[in-house]
Amino acid sequence: MQLILAFHHHLPPGKTAEETAGVVERAYLPLLDALEAHPRLRVDVHYSGTLLDTLAASRSDLIERLATMSDQLEWMGGGYFEPPFPAIPPSDQVEQMLRLRARIGELFGQAPRGAWLTDLRWDPTLAQTLAAVGVEYTVLDGQTVGAGDHGGPLATDYLGDTVAVFAINEELRQAVPGREPDEVVELLAARQRHSPDALMVYAGDVHTFGWWAEDEGREHDPKWLERWFAALERAGDWLTSTTFERALDGRKPEGSVPIAASASRPRPAASGADWHESFRRYPAANTLYRKMLWMSKRTSGGKAPPEARTAVLAAQEASPYRPDAFGGVYLPHLRAEAHRRLIEAEVAMDRADRRGRAWASVTEQDWDADLHPEVVVGLPDQSWVLDPVEGGTLHYYDDKPALWAVADVMARRPEPYHQFVDPSPAYDAHSHRWLTERLVPAHLPPEGMLTSIDQDLAPLPRLPYRLESSEQGRGAVTIELVGEPGDGSVRKRLRASGRRLSVTYELTGLPAGRFGSTLPVSVEEGAGSIRVDGGEWTGTDRLARLSGHRFRFQHRARQQEVLVVSRIPCHLYVIPIRTWVTTRRALDQIMQGVVLWPHWLIEGQGTYELDIEIGDGGT
Repeated sequence: MQLILAFHHHLPPGKTAEETAGVVERAYLPLLDALEAHPRLRVDVHYSGTLLDTLAASRSDLIERLATMSDQLEWMGGGYFEPPFPAIPPSDQVEQMLRLRARIGELFGQAPRGAWLTDLRWDPTLAQTLAAVGVEYTVLDGQTVGAGDHGGPLATDYLGDTVAVFAINEELRQAVPGREPDEVVELLAARQRHSPDALMVYAGDVHTFGWWAEDEGREHDPKWLERWFAALERAGDWLTSTTFERALDGRKPEGSVPIAASASRPRPAASGADWHESFRRYPAANTLYRKMLWMSKRTSGGKAPPEARTAVLAAQEASPYRPDAFGGVYLPHLRAEAHRRLIEAEVAMDRADRRGRAWASVTEQDWDADLHPEVVVGLPDQSWVLDPVEGGTLHYYDDKPALWAVADVMARRPEPYHQFVDPSPAYDAHSHRWLTERLVPAHLPPEGMLTSIDQDLAPLPRLPYRLESSEQGRGAVTIELVGEPGDGSVRKRLRASGRRLSVTYELTGLPAGRFGSTLPVSVEEGAGSIRVDGGEWTGTDRLARLSGHRFRFQHRARQQEVLVVSRIPCHLYVIPIRTWVTTRRALDQIMQGVVLWPHWLIEGQGTYELDIEIGDGGT
């Protein structure tokens, strides 16, 4: 029997130096120590490019140690920034793989013949990408490819481009490292007695041996790998340690991957959903994804500055695009990092186009693939996408000087683990976007403004608008929309310049009530405060009802401010948004941001104006 062991290494963005050091000590070094103690064993390893960069900067000794172990380590390639391969453009798939191959060659002098796919997600079209960059094999879940007990290699092709697939043995993965090493060897022995020439594949995340042990309810055993490797060496001649490349050269294909192999990872950690299901379910992920695709197109073709392309590829790191065992899309700092990279790319492209300060760009296109055109707006200091059909709302609002996705606030939505939350969480009726109009009864409390706590008090659905005109001038944009709710009408005018966005509403024949636009603002717990008309600062971690002309919201962590000014007195609700998130460590509430709702008590008609401006401040 032949046994392949493969270990995946990657850390999402945002890990502190202390956290990274802990992972190195508890997961990375124990693997190398165990290998050095048992030189007859060979393993495959995959490190993401970002992790290699982090280690090269902070732990050059580890990089040097890896370089000296070439006899035991066979390197796998993959995506430099650990992207969701089935969900990014083919040209980006190729560039991700070529960049990691080059980095591995630079550091370790190897040219990997195989590739690790993020989360082991498969799509039949990936065979073409893998073949295009000279990748000969990949490794996938046995359940995904319908391999049963066959470790492979299996053959798969797309339009004649062929790649080999090795299948992970599910029983072996479940046993490692939960069972005693001798028990795992006996599992292998039982398989060998049934099929002496079998190939068994174990491939998994190296963090499960140390960093995740306590998270998974196991006592951490720093010597488990060493004990397992010792047990494998004691097994005798019936068990041979090999690698993917050696097995690929020495074995004929044992079958083929069914063309209908699922693109979803069947394990519960992935919630049973593919990437595009995540985009449908989580509007915050979809907004980030569509922005990434937009910037990928803008920076493709070889004319973009290198820093712009790198920023787009870095923004493709998979974590913020779907929920996972670490929190994924629910973690604001992961989304903020991806948005920051995309804004960096946009700013770099602005510089490359030599646009200066007096320019404006307005285009109409189906930005979010919903078969309806959106209005895509770019200015020197801000960018956003307006959706007329979805209530004239903004998919996002980015402030370029601060590299800040201001409106990136995750909506509260039901999740299976909420059954363990008491009291039951509140859920939002809609995703959070800038300039979402609400007309609600005057007695509606702040907590009911976003949710449907009472059908009689539920906010009205988004009002569809008709785009009447859009103009662009020297550093300014003006857009006019008209909506007709029932017997009334709303004319909505947006004017943007500098870091300011002005909104004017002309109302005719509407019911009486509270009318205004929501302004979600991304802010961490304890980092936000607000004052009215120059008064005292108050925190924004609790619901608040305010009244006045000038509302200055301060984001102390970013040292930025959002100034909201109404020319006539208005009211403003401050509504904190917290979501429950489950990670390997706990079930916790996390602050996504606040929704500011400046609004007026209307009698059905009138003109109302609002000025919103981003500025430096908050120290």
